[in-house]
Amino acid sequence: MAREHLFISKIIEIEGGYVNDPSDLGGETKFGITLKTARQNGYDGPMSGLTVETAREIYLRQYWYKPGFDKISNNQLAFELLDTAVNMGPETAVEILQNSCNLLNHRNRYGSDLEVDGRLGIKTLAFVNRYRMPDRLCMLMNAVQCSRYVRIAQARPEQRKFIYGWLKERVFNQTSFDDKPLIP
Repeated sequence: MAREHLFISKIIEIEGGYVNDPSDLGGETKFGITLKTARQNGYDGPMSGLTVETAREIYLRQYWYKPGFDKISNNQLAFELLDTAVNMGPETAVEILQNSCNLLNHRNRYGSDLEVDGRLGIKTLAFVNRYRMPDRLCMLMNAVQCSRYVRIAQARPEQRKFIYGWLKERVFNQTSFDDKPLIP
C-alpha cells in the first residue's frame, strides 16, 4: 500500500465520523472533511452521507497532491504536513514548515532562510529533503502548532472546549512511520 493511503487511513481514524458541533469553527464535518471542502470538491449530498471513499479522494487531491506533500521524502514529515493541513489548511501547514526550517537553520547551515509564503516550492523542498534531523523539524512544527491552538482558545473562549483534543490528537499523539520506503 502506498504511504499516502496509510497516512489518510490514520487521518480518518483520528478525525472520526460525522460531527455537527455548532461551536466547531470547521462546522459540519465527516471524517474531518468540512462541508465547505466537500462542496468545493463536487460533493453535494448531506455530510452525514459522505463515504469514506469520497473522503479519501478529497484528501488525496486537496491535501496530498495539490500542496505537493507527495514530494517530501521523509515519511514522518510528510505525515505531519498532511495532518497539519487537514486541521489548519495546506497553506498554513507549509508556513509552519517554512518557519520551522528557518528556526533550525542556525548560521545558514542549509542556505539562506526560506520565504514564508505557504507554498511548497523548490527551495522549501530542497531544504526539507536535505535536512538531516526531520524528527526535530516535526517536533518544532508541533510546538508552533500548539502555540497556534493556544492563541485560538485565548481569543475565542468557546473554542476552549477543543483545546485538549487538539493537543492530544494533533500535538502529542505522534504517529510513528518508520522512514524506510513504504513502496520499493
